[in-house]
Order: sequence, then C-alpha cells, then structure tokens
Amino acid sequence: MKGLLVAVALAVTASGIVIGNDRQSAECLSSAAETTPAYSALVLRKATVRSELADLSERLTNEHPSLETKRFELRAISLEMDRCVQLRSLVSASCRILMAFSY
Repeated sequence: MKGLLVAVALAVTASGIVIGNDRQSAECLSSAAETTPAYSALVLRKATVRSELADLSERLTNEHPSLETKRFELRAISLEMDRCVQLRSLVSASCRILMAFSY
C-alpha cells in the first residue's frame, strides 16, 4: 500500500512540475491537506455520521447492526482523513525535492 502511495505522490508531483515549472506550483502543493476540498468533504461527512450515530445510539442497543455499521463508517472516514494528510505531506516533500533539482 505504501508503494502505491509513493507512486501516486511521485506521479502527481511530476505532473505538477511538468505543467508548471515555477515556485508557485511548489507553494501550491505545500499547502496543508486540511485546506483541500476532499478533506473538507470528509470532515462534513464525519460530522454527519457522528450525528447519525448519536441519534441511533439513543434508540438502539450497542450491538445493533445499524450502530456497528455507523461505527465502521466513522472509522473508515477517519482513516481516509489520515491518508489525505499522509499523502499530502508525501507529495509536498516530493515536490520540494524535485524543485531543488530543477533550479
């Protein structure tokens, strides 16, 4: 899985360098993952699932399949958010390395 992330990061970084070989493209890639639209969508989805989980928790027992499904979804969203942060930092580091070689 890490190999795939590295390959994706390098491909994205390389395409960014090819498309716009300037400092501005490097600065754009170095922004925090938390500022991206994808991460924002995950934050919104996580809040929605938490709300749904709280609502279901009031009405159902802890072992109910619906609660287990919502808990699983919440964990999956959290993992995806972590992956966004990791991928963004990897892309940013790759971009800085490539920019150092291009100047």
